[in-house]
Amino acid sequence: MPVLDPGRGCTKTGQLWAYAADDRPWGGSDPPGVAYVYAPDRKSERPIAHLEGFKGILQVDGYAGYASWPSVATSSLRSAGRICGATSTNLPRRGRHRLRSEALKRIAEFYAIEKDIRGRSAEERRITRQQKSRPLADTFEQWLRAKLGLISQKGKLAEAIRYALSRWEG
Repeated sequence: MPVLDPGRGCTKTGQLWAYAADDRPWGGSDPPGVAYVYAPDRKSERPIAHLEGFKGILQVDGYAGYASWPSVATSSLRSAGRICGATSTNLPRRGRHRLRSEALKRIAEFYAIEKDIRGRSAEERRITRQQKSRPLADTFEQWLRAKLGLISQKGKLAEAIRYALSRWEG
């Protein structure tokens, strides 16, 4: 985001980190909330400092700085990636409509499962995800790898697929 740069008469780029919490879909009773924290840059130590003392699961985007966090390796903080959201938002809007449509259809299957288990206990969600989402994820990964081999490696679609596959473990 642009911020004033005193003395230079112009603006510079600053970062606005957003931290959201809403456990209502999973049976939580606390009200949802969002905290916005300004930082002058995108260095990984910024969110590390913001989240010091946090315990729980952190759902993150594809920012490479998260990989270097010392606390992610501890039991107090676990990272949960967003492969479906990352893939769907990075898919190009033009060209190769059949591949894009098929990818979005497959991603929608994950969202349907999540909708069905919303409000259930953590253990019920875990079991359902292992039984229903895991096989979909395995098949989706195979499909992505197969399609990647059939398309131009220089295009936006290949870029989106590589992005998703590079974060698959998350």
